[in-house]
Amino acid sequence: SDEDEIDDEGQAYLESLQAETAAYLEKSERKLQEKVNKASTGSGFTVKASIEDEESDSDSEDDYDGCEETSLEAYTTPLDEDDCPVDEYNIFKDVLGAIQGSNPTWYGQLTSHLTEVQGKALGEVITLANQRVAAKESKQIEEQGGDMLVFTEHAVSSF
Repeated sequence: SDEDEIDDEGQAYLESLQAETAAYLEKSERKLQEKVNKASTGSGFTVKASIEDEESDSDSEDDYDGCEETSLEAYTTPLDEDDCPVDEYNIFKDVLGAIQGSNPTWYGQLTSHLTEVQGKALGEVITLANQRVAAKESKQIEEQGGDMLVFTEHAVSSF
């Protein structure tokens, strides 16, 4: 019957899709590893990347509680290490400040189209960068043996 013929064709189609998907994933993983190797050469960091097929016992999303990490959130880089000397927020703040100081027209073009929410988010990133710098300085002072008082000319002259 026609139904049997359709089922046979459907199964063959599914098998061919599965084979194509497996070949694509293998090729993608090779390309990803090549890119990672090329990018990490000379960086001082050892990086390994792989694509893993994550199979679940349950096809249902009912178990998702919203607190689980996504794949991107679980991915860490050397920048995520506590002892990393590079602070990406501070670099961003410095670059943005340098653009603002050296080329105000360009800075205006970059920021003039921001909505109020986006402008507020940018301000929060700058605040976070400042907080991170202060926390790093505080940690350095603590590691040097405790509190350090800094006397300014105004503080000394007020005595």
